[in-house]
Amino acid sequence: MKIISGKYKGRNIIGFDIVGTRPTMDRVKESLFAMIQNYIDNSNCLDLFAGSGNLGLEAMSEGASACTFIDSNKVAVKTINENLAKLNIEERETFKNIVNFDLTDYLTNIKTETLLIWGDKDYDTPLRDGILMKRKIKNSELIVFKDSTHYSYLENLDVILRIIYIYFND
Repeated sequence: MKIISGKYKGRNIIGFDIVGTRPTMDRVKESLFAMIQNYIDNSNCLDLFAGSGNLGLEAMSEGASACTFIDSNKVAVKTINENLAKLNIEERETFKNIVNFDLTDYLTNIKTETLLIWGDKDYDTPLRDGILMKRKIKNSELIVFKDSTHYSYLENLDVILRIIYIYFND
């Protein structure tokens, strides 16, 4: 896997083979970041269910000043730390890796507008978790895709990209 743009463009990162995760494809990353690029600079990013940290690292490469990576998988957290070291992420670009904590308590600290996208057939992270997140995060919006799994972003890519575009430009 590689960072596709920004100051870390072309740099390799590891983690495509973490059990239980599925990295975001470059095509999806390119489309996503093309739509939100005007909102990234100096932003605080939340990479929830981070896996390798692929999306958060891409956001930092594009100019996000900080990223919080959250994943309960210890291999994923180790991988994120290794990727941060490979990219020489400096201390001023703060990050947190949070493992085995009460997510619901943390969510109440999120004050910025948040878009949550969920698949109703996600058996890894059930819809009830998405509904709980919606309740806990002020200024959040939950969009649920019918008959979609944890990988709804792959199953409904064009629709999701349109929703993200509308969300950021409305």
